[in-house]
Amino acid sequence: MKVVLRDETRRMIVPVIPLERPKERKLTKDASLNFKLRSTPGDADSPTHELTVPYFGMGTPEEYLLWQRDVEKVIVGQNATLVSATYQLT
Repeated sequence: MKVVLRDETRRMIVPVIPLERPKERKLTKDASLNFKLRSTPGDADSPTHELTVPYFGMGTPEEYLLWQRDVEKVIVGQNATLVSATYQLT
């Protein structure tokens, strides 16, 4: 089902990000990376948690935004403050 919106001039506008949620993908080990992140990145004694980030090659704009959000979490959780470290993570 494709949702089409109309503005004041009666033009049909197709949303870039659809209103319907994308189907959940089953992630395999070769399609994602698992990271251990610290709650306080600069503190070696802080609690850790795991985050699985799927590889992104192509997909919808929403999938890209979700991937980008997860990558930002990894960068902060790994305390990658240098540009070279951020580049290596991505």
